[in-house]
Amino acid sequence: MITARDAAVASLVVLAFTGFIIFYAFGALVSHRPPIELEHIVHDAVYGQKIPIAAKLTRVGFFPAYLGAGIFSLLFGLIFRRFFRDALFAIAALLITWQVSDYFKTYFGRERPEGELVFHETSFSYPSGHAALAMAFYGAWAFFIWRSPIPGPFRFLICLALVALIAGVGWSRLALGAHYLADVLGGYLLGFGFAALAVVASRLRSAANL
Repeated sequence: MITARDAAVASLVVLAFTGFIIFYAFGALVSHRPPIELEHIVHDAVYGQKIPIAAKLTRVGFFPAYLGAGIFSLLFGLIFRRFFRDALFAIAALLITWQVSDYFKTYFGRERPEGELVFHETSFSYPSGHAALAMAFYGAWAFFIWRSPIPGPFRFLICLALVALIAGVGWSRLALGAHYLADVLGGYLLGFGFAALAVVASRLRSAANL
């Protein structure tokens, strides 16, 4: 008999691999041809906006920030034990996404836009590692928090803050001229896939311990 948990897990697996497939197809489509008109329009509209804010949001995607976030997650999980397993899977999603994102940057070899502001990256452009990591780590936490027993208003506010952070990181990469729109969307797709698999792994592990 298929339970509601089984159906939810199956749905997340399907969503994860659908995200991976679209991510790959999107990369193959955009990486060996000039940016499409929409990308130029978005680049021109966002480039150079609110640079101090964009720089702060971009720093959220650097190693020191994730090291701090990972340590905080583990401490949070040690204090509130039901979240410890979630913290481990969120960190695992982050680390795996980091490696996979770096691999596909080289694989697709898409050139970055000219005129990067503040930070000057040396890697290729697709996918945006910042977008991928933010979605994988903070997206996984949004899943975990949303399904937790935290009171409704607090749960909603925490998840809203996490979603806003994910969106802000992606926007910052466009504002600083580090990526085209497709790079950010591809990063989100890749990160979503690993966030969803982290949730699946956590649920399966939880079920095995029942």
